Amino acid sequence: MQAPSSNPLLVAYASAGNGHRAAAQALQEDLAQRQLPAVMADVLLFSVPLFRLMYSQLYGILGEHAHLPCEAMYRLTDRPREHSSFLRMVEQLSAKNIAPFLRFVEENAFGGALCTHFLPAGVLAALRQEGRFAGPVGACVTDYDLHHMWFHPAMDAYYVGSSTVRHKLMDLGIDASRIHLTGIPVRRAFGRAAAKKIPAETPGPLRVLLSGSSVSPGKILAVLEALDALDEPLDVTLIAGRHAGLLEKSFSFSPQNPALRLTHQGFVQDLERFMAEAHLLITKPGGLTISEAFAVGIPLLLYSPIPLQETQNARYVESQGAGLSCDDVALLAETVRRLARDRKALGTLQRRACQLGQPGAASVIAGHLLAQAAEATPEAPSC
Repeated sequence: MQAPSSNPLLVAYASAGNGHRAAAQALQEDLAQRQLPAVMADVLLFSVPLFRLMYSQLYGILGEHAHLPCEAMYRLTDRPREHSSFLRMVEQLSAKNIAPFLRFVEENAFGGALCTHFLPAGVLAALRQEGRFAGPVGACVTDYDLHHMWFHPAMDAYYVGSSTVRHKLMDLGIDASRIHLTGIPVRRAFGRAAAKKIPAETPGPLRVLLSGSSVSPGKILAVLEALDALDEPLDVTLIAGRHAGLLEKSFSFSPQNPALRLTHQGFVQDLERFMAEAHLLITKPGGLTISEAFAVGIPLLLYSPIPLQETQNARYVESQGAGLSCDDVALLAETVRRLARDRKALGTLQRRACQLGQPGAASVIAGHLLAQAAEATPEAPSC
């Protein structure tokens, strides 16, 4: 194999939700370990402020408080381009608003690109198709099912987390040789944390990690109240993330169950440590969160999914035997009680989560694209 091009790789994402950025950071981390030049770019930073606000912050608000509009938008855009005038309009509007990104790409001699969001992936694949981008373009699909907006016939490589995504891409005409079942990229720290994971059968109160990311404070408080009402020994750690309002409101919650110990955390840099120290993770079924949990080996209790992508993620987790979905808070609390008392069942979920973990996905993906970039680089003439 030829040496990789000295031109930097572009790692592109869109800051609509935290997962796309986290996947891009995992890829950049691997490239830095290889001491290879890479540029990580948020495509929305190249857009006008109003478009950026609508694309990122509006998505976050709807995902937290208004699921029906999310489902409607998903259904409207999850169709082949030739059958959806709405999808074509969205893509044309997006391309117009990120024109500075196109100029940025054309003005820099990138050796290839890895994309963890469909917006830059589609733009770069189109440039590649038009001969305006020379290096290979790879898309890392960050959910366990496929939305049509990820599809572009000129994509050089797809990196996916499930056979479901692989088969759907093949049904759309993508050759199997361009689809790689690598898993979704996560930071190396999650894989290292797996070695410290406490077994499900560890005696004592059930250790529950509750993630409040992108969930309304009202829903989180309802979960805490339901767990408190169980009258079960529980050690609950709430990770509020960057949601300052949630952290503040959680301090107002006073458990009535003396056997429930509640710890409050805001944004943490070492989420993998908390996962390793817990028996069970209660969370929304975001693709990156699931992948990180798999890498550590912690079973999942899934609630409040954004339809339809997170609903499909939850179905995947359940179908693989690594977690359970709960349609309401009462079912969630009852499931926690059952798993607290049946550590054997919890252990089965934990072992399956561990089996599904692919902590080396970022390294595999980066290595593959580097090989493609090397093959696309002309050999220097010999003297």
